[in-house]
Amino acid sequence: MSSEKFNPSDPEYKKVENLPQKHQKKFVDVEGGFVRNEAKRELTDAEAVVEIVNVLKDQGITSMDVLQERAIAEQEKAIETELSIKERFRSDTLERIKNGDKNTLYYASLVSEELRNDKEIVLEAVKNNGQALEFASRDLHNDKEIVLEAVKQDGTALKYASEKLRNDKEIVLEAVKDDGNAFIYVSKGLKSDKDFVLEVVKRSGKALGHASEELRNDKEIVLEAVKNNGRALQFASRELHNDKEIVLEAVKQDGHALKYASENLREEVKKLLS
Repeated sequence: MSSEKFNPSDPEYKKVENLPQKHQKKFVDVEGGFVRNEAKRELTDAEAVVEIVNVLKDQGITSMDVLQERAIAEQEKAIETELSIKERFRSDTLERIKNGDKNTLYYASLVSEELRNDKEIVLEAVKNNGQALEFASRDLHNDKEIVLEAVKQDGTALKYASEKLRNDKEIVLEAVKDDGNAFIYVSKGLKSDKDFVLEVVKRSGKALGHASEELRNDKEIVLEAVKNNGRALQFASRELHNDKEIVLEAVKQDGHALKYASENLREEVKKLLS
């Protein structure tokens, strides 16, 4: 039979071997007859899927199980993506802080509670700007290492520390070193502790203004305060404004401190200067 009249669906062709020889390579035997090679490949793929389904059925895995597993996989992928975004945000925030951006923690805290509680982030932030302690989490307000770094940069950052650390003597002494006003944030107990207040005014005479009334009338305390800062005389009791030894020490530090002396003492000085 010529190739022009070849019809593979002709009933006389039962197997590939019955086909004209030059067409045999294009076909392959299957159950019940033969098909073209490409059709066999498609059939094989379909058979493979069927086999997969049969294996899953044998293992008791249903179509619902397959859908659930896919949903779980997609959820895990979404979580991984979210974590990746958070990590990039954290990394960018830390880099900006290290580069000296003083407001980064504030902006970061608006969108991420986690960063407010990230010790590495907050520690870097307060090293650049003590006031950044305000935006740290409550837990980190009670972290001594962080609070100590914050008050080294800005003594008044003490106001954001926990009550416990606002009464930690080491932290308070560090805070008042550059700004005696920080002493306002400590407890009445510390403000009345003579030995401690004595250490405080040696570092910052201005802190005398926040000591207890009793200690502002204590000559030893006031004398140390005016030695550090003559104008601390203004915070001494009225009685000590008339103490010549104290006033002398005050004007040694700052002549303008005389205006805080008693009127009688100022008049005596005025007469001698005339």
